[in-house]
Amino acid sequence: MDEAEPRFGIQRKEFTRVYRASTSASNALSFVEANLYWNKNREQFVADYASDSIIGPFIYLIARDEPWVKTSADFYTKNLIRYRLHSFLRRNKSGLKQVTFALFKMSGGVISQVKLSWSYRRKRVAPKVRHKLAKMMPPGDIIITRHDHAASNLFLPGFWPHAVLYIGTEKQRTELGLELDAKGKSSSDDEICFLEAQKDGVKFRTFSSTLAVDSCTVIRPKLEKIHIREALARAITHEGKEYDFEFDFRRSDKLVCTEVPYRAYHQCGHIQFELTTRAGRICLSAEDLLDKALDESFFDVIAIYGYRGHRFATGERAIALLKDSYQ
Repeated sequence: MDEAEPRFGIQRKEFTRVYRASTSASNALSFVEANLYWNKNREQFVADYASDSIIGPFIYLIARDEPWVKTSADFYTKNLIRYRLHSFLRRNKSGLKQVTFALFKMSGGVISQVKLSWSYRRKRVAPKVRHKLAKMMPPGDIIITRHDHAASNLFLPGFWPHAVLYIGTEKQRTELGLELDAKGKSSSDDEICFLEAQKDGVKFRTFSSTLAVDSCTVIRPKLEKIHIREALARAITHEGKEYDFEFDFRRSDKLVCTEVPYRAYHQCGHIQFELTTRAGRICLSAEDLLDKALDESFFDVIAIYGYRGHRFATGERAIALLKDSYQ
């Protein structure tokens, strides 16, 4: 509960600050003095202001919540002890967590740079393939990708390890009524089309950077446009967050790649994901997303390219190739 949530102006350690304030001796004394004053003047307040349009509701609230503020010195003493224990444990956990995250970040950064083959080879998803994909995708599609020789494949489940959310071209976003702020505009000729979490964080990215891969699958949510817009508007609020090298879906201040579509579509329309435990982490894998397309519950399989060579397939052929890739 102490994690930061910049989207809503919630700073780190906000819960601890509220907890500390509730055990403050000066705050406790203020409550005691207010209770004494209220009890001494209750009848006069009710007689003079009970029907007042502004003060009347406050009199009702004070009467309703009176049992909650009639507390003893023992109550505040016990609360203070609980807070001190919470603060002590939090400091130790926070320090350990920061060290652990730093280690994961360092090792994850190294692994992401390692290739299983050092021979140079061009990525199969070439510019003409990216152009073909661009013509067939509306905002809201999810692309599942793979780099054949990335060492990170060894640590991620399945053939398909990575997920990206397509937010559309500027024209498509305008038609959908979705606007990016100034920092979401591309400074190059290659325009912003994706929201993707990589080792450098959750960022808006271009076709050339996101689809420099060997294989990709496109799946499409089975939702109306109004829900697509809602999901994308929700997703882009996460831009700028750090990558979560700990793969902890219980927190939202840092995100992994599959957490971007998860945070966008979970509980949007009829879509409801169930997280599963892998390697001691509660998460949603890229192939969990594909499962929801193969069983036709939340998504449809639109296209696949790069699996078993330079192949591009749609419809039933794409579904057959995707099923085969699981083997």
